[in-house]
Amino acid sequence: MSSRPLPDAVGDEEAASAPDDCIELRAPARPEMWSLVRMVASHAASLVNLDFEQLSDVRLAVDELATACSRGALPGCELQLVIRWEEGTLTVTCLASPVGADGGHDGELPLGFGPDELSERIIEALVDDYEISSLDGSTRRGWLRKSR
Repeated sequence: MSSRPLPDAVGDEEAASAPDDCIELRAPARPEMWSLVRMVASHAASLVNLDFEQLSDVRLAVDELATACSRGALPGCELQLVIRWEEGTLTVTCLASPVGADGGHDGELPLGFGPDELSERIIEALVDDYEISSLDGSTRRGWLRKSR
């Protein structure tokens, strides 16, 4: 696992990667864009030589990360992702802004789960390490790490 610290926000200069081991992606924070996010993360994961099951884990975990970070997205919300690979490890950092403080949810959830807990339990089961937090009242940040 990499000992390099994760950036506090996408684009931190001290955590910037060389151009050949990093993909930056910006997209509207809408679920119909998650297929693009999954495809890019999956390609980067293949560069780390993750096996088929691990690639599937990354696809689902990135989908949940995008969902968790963009929950409560306000009009014009943008998802910013930095996908980095090095030494057998894939790291995905995600920012969503602007998001509402309550992160509302309309669908049915399994008994005992709130919207954030469900996404976090799924991510936790699929990756080596992760975190989802609020940077301020209108920006949510998450990251995950998966190693060979």
